Amino acid sequence: MKENPMKRKIVLYFVLITALFACQPNTSSDEQDFALVNGEKIPIIRVDLVADSTTTIGWSALFDEVNIIPLETSERCLIRNWRTGLSPNSLFLATQTGRLGPTRLMEFDFEGKYLRDFGAGGKGPGEHTGYLLGDVRYYLETEQVLADFNGYPEEKHLFTRTGEFIANIKSPFELAGKTIMINPELYLTLGSIYGKPTYYRDSVLLEWHTQEGEVVKSIGRTIYPPENNNGFTPISGGRSLYRSGTIWRLFSPGNDTIYTIKGQEISQYAIFEFGNQYVQLNKIIDPSEVIGRFMIQILSEDDNYWILKKSLVTVCDVNDYGTGQWGGMWDFNESFIVIDKSNGKSWNLSFEDDLLGIIPWKTLQYSLKWDESGKVYIIIGALDLVEWIDAAFDEGNITEPQLSKIRNLRQKIDENSNPVLFMLEKKRKFDLIKD
Repeated sequence: MKENPMKRKIVLYFVLITALFACQPNTSSDEQDFALVNGEKIPIIRVDLVADSTTTIGWSALFDEVNIIPLETSERCLIRNWRTGLSPNSLFLATQTGRLGPTRLMEFDFEGKYLRDFGAGGKGPGEHTGYLLGDVRYYLETEQVLADFNGYPEEKHLFTRTGEFIANIKSPFELAGKTIMINPELYLTLGSIYGKPTYYRDSVLLEWHTQEGEVVKSIGRTIYPPENNNGFTPISGGRSLYRSGTIWRLFSPGNDTIYTIKGQEISQYAIFEFGNQYVQLNKIIDPSEVIGRFMIQILSEDDNYWILKKSLVTVCDVNDYGTGQWGGMWDFNESFIVIDKSNGKSWNLSFEDDLLGIIPWKTLQYSLKWDESGKVYIIIGALDLVEWIDAAFDEGNITEPQLSKIRNLRQKIDENSNPVLFMLEKKRKFDLIKD
């Protein structure tokens, strides 16, 4: 493959990770490790020291209470499947309206009441053809909602808090990744960070731009697989763009760094130390070499903890479909990593439901959502819930103080009800296993 000429046109601003080899970490087991980068002290997140095996604990170690919210079931808001996001006081839920029909984005309050739709299927202003919601975010600063409907061409729509359409936010390039609002005049869109360069986006790390897609500033990708080689290179790596409070952060796998984004500037915020079992991004390898390795995604960060999702590769059954285009099936075992910011201590965890006594381990492991606002929630279909609740009553697994709460829920739902939202109240300090 010839070198993509686009990547020569992009200003390369990144401080390369090779600068980190001069770091002198604090190796005390009782303190957070740090490194000096460009004269600044930044934390090292020691995933390499996290236990390989998981420990199963009750989710009461992390959460005080579970609020149960059945979503309204009526003709005006029937739900088939869902992708979600939160505002400070409501749930955004997108559901498909037909087999491949436009997705419908609805809002429910935390009492479960349907409030409104955002946009509609169609090709007019504020309408979309996207069959799947890529992302939805509420911006407290402007009281606006930005929804990516995964349409073609780009359908990233900005709405007022009450659902009135404002604008279609145009991406600066095709097949773009996530777009976020920096301010009403400035947006940021992600490019690619791994895999072989095929499109313009594959040579872009970040581009700041206007609502109309006019580029204000670019940061180019710096790490690529070897050229002129059609061998397999992993293309999934757990990239994370999230807010911690009001601050945007980006985890960029491949150089193992978390960056802080402020306006049009980025700076190194933390460094991951993964050891030698992380998935080998931007390298040509045999697919079998991925088995037993892991990827990391940042789920949440607050003043006390990093919460990570660890995905251990168990299956990588892929084939070359020609000219180096690989595809196939992956599978993972997933767990949660909790790292205490104050001392660097870490736990590799899976959860069991010791608060309600009805939700299976697998559902907690794969469906628990950590919103960047700090809220944690899970949505469960009524058909499954009815089955689980009835079985738990039969087996006597539900005890007070939750017995009356679960009985009340069962009286409100049947197999045809809309799903149920479970909102978890997170503890400020977790009750985790001590050494």
